[in-house]
Amino acid sequence: MSLWSEVSADVRRARDRFLSEGSLDDDGLDPSVLDSWRRSHALRVHPDWLEIPFVREPETDSRLAHAARPVLERIAHDLAAEAATVILTSADGVVLERAVSEQALMKALDDVRLAPG
Repeated sequence: MSLWSEVSADVRRARDRFLSEGSLDDDGLDPSVLDSWRRSHALRVHPDWLEIPFVREPETDSRLAHAARPVLERIAHDLAAEAATVILTSADGVVLERAVSEQALMKALDDVRLAPG
């Protein structure tokens, strides 16, 4: 199921109009959505994909990663009844570890390139 299959037809039409015209009146959208579209447009972010660069190899042997690993595993186990992910990042945002409550979520993380590094 794609993200757009869950979005209302009105929002899809508003998005299409915004992308074709470059601007849009409020049109009943949540102001935070319209603000996000405007920021993305101003920063020339492609509307349908984002190329995320590989930053660096994660320091999986760091004290932080070592101390957090059992905590992440325990949280993922505790959330097994929920569709949940737990992500550990370094201070500069590099993903160090991922824990999931169900394996399908790991594929979803891979699909959006939310992976170590």
